[in-house]
Amino acid sequence: MNKTQKSSWAGLVLVGFLLLIPAVDLVEKSLGLLLTHVAGYAVGIPLMLLLIYLIRKIEIRPGVNFDERDKLIIKKAIITAFTTVSIVLLAWYVLTLFFLGDRGFVSVSTLPVVVYAASVLFVFVCCIAVLIQYKMGGASHE
Repeated sequence: MNKTQKSSWAGLVLVGFLLLIPAVDLVEKSLGLLLTHVAGYAVGIPLMLLLIYLIRKIEIRPGVNFDERDKLIIKKAIITAFTTVSIVLLAWYVLTLFFLGDRGFVSVSTLPVVVYAASVLFVFVCCIAVLIQYKMGGASHE
């Protein structure tokens, strides 16, 4: 497994951590319990430490660590992630316009949630696209 694949796995752990933050906040607001906040830290801190461990574990071997194939895989993954996020945001816009009409409005507090969700979706799709492309390449390309 090369550095790009390890970075993608670390990115997926990061996505899990980033999804945990709003989940804990949602549970805390719906139940009104401080216990969920403490439990979120109890789970979040070990996950953050795991992410730091995984990132530090990514070793750079002497020699070529990044070649043209890796560059092409990352480029395709970024294009895939950008296209996916664009389609999802367009669908959100069309559905919002359809359900609210042209006189409806979206709360200002909703927009940061959309940006946060789009950012997490971008990282998730990018990491999955990298891993799928390496998997399709087979063991001879590792």
